[in-house]
Amino acid sequence: MEYNIYCDESCHLKSNNSDYMLIGAVEITKKKRLLNFRSLF
Repeated sequence: MEYNIYCDESCHLKSNNSDYMLIGAVEITKKKRLLNFRSLF
């Protein structure tokens, strides 16, 4: 079974006075991704 993994991060910058960084990911099977993508159109 093949999976697609989508990642994103919210980076912290010295100029925004935040000490935190968040990293997230979503995993979905390739078959479900194709079905969901096709349903958009």
